[in-house]
Amino acid sequence: KMKRRHFENIPAIQSVESYFQKTRGYVVAMPKPGEKIILLTSGGLDSTIVWYLLMKQFRLVVYPLFVGSNPFHPQRKSLYYFSHFFEKEFEKQYRPPFVMSQHLVAKEIDTLKKTKNIHSKILLNMYADKRLDWGLLHIAGLNALTPISAILYSKYLLLTKNLTIHTIVCAVAAGDGTVIKSQTFSFLRTTMFFLSQFFQDRELQFFSLLLDKNLGYFIEKAQLIQIGARLGLPIHKTYSCYTGKTFHCGQCLACQARRYEFGKANVTDRTIYTDSLVRKIQLVKNKIKSIVKRIFVKHHK
Repeated sequence: KMKRRHFENIPAIQSVESYFQKTRGYVVAMPKPGEKIILLTSGGLDSTIVWYLLMKQFRLVVYPLFVGSNPFHPQRKSLYYFSHFFEKEFEKQYRPPFVMSQHLVAKEIDTLKKTKNIHSKILLNMYADKRLDWGLLHIAGLNALTPISAILYSKYLLLTKNLTIHTIVCAVAAGDGTVIKSQTFSFLRTTMFFLSQFFQDRELQFFSLLLDKNLGYFIEKAQLIQIGARLGLPIHKTYSCYTGKTFHCGQCLACQARRYEFGKANVTDRTIYTDSLVRKIQLVKNKIKSIVKRIFVKHHK
């Protein structure tokens, strides 16, 4: 499957896996029940369901890490909703999420949106193609820096609680790397190599519970939605919209993908989308106008 994926770098994957196999006897290994791991979580569909699975199925003690600076972002609301939800069920495995501030895109770059410093040709392309937005720049930067943030969090846990954690888990789904270059399997493997070398930790592991050929995981988002639905999780409470507004906009790439995957999974999508609300409100208005018109016509006959 990996060889058919356009963005994958097979030689890089093989080189990294060969290195770990030679130096420690394995590439990645699933921690045993009761062991501690750090989970990169975002309040979105994938990481929320993975959070539950790690505690329920694998019985691991999960230290969730959320990276973000806006305390009012709907992702933060989703994070705390599920934090309270899981706390009730998992007495031993649950740990409260740790929120680490991270300013991406950097304010020095972010100010470009409010100035005339953007090149005219680039600006024209951004207007012509709505996909070229600042959210994509944010995603690429966040994907690169959150694993490093997880290492820093592990050092924090060592200093404050005398805990040693070598395993960092993320929730990159099997299909993510086919459209987002920073979420490929190559990215996962080369990032693990970089982290182990930079921090000189031979036991360090970084992998996705949804995409790892050595562990036998290749789970698409639609499959994960089906799993979440079967488990009875209120997955409509997760948040994945690029706009950061209270309700999902229904129009951005993330919302379109969310709708598509729910449909593919054949699971009822209870997510509240703004565009759907607008259509419903308009339908109600039209019905009211129609009723008023009929009453008016009847009254004047």
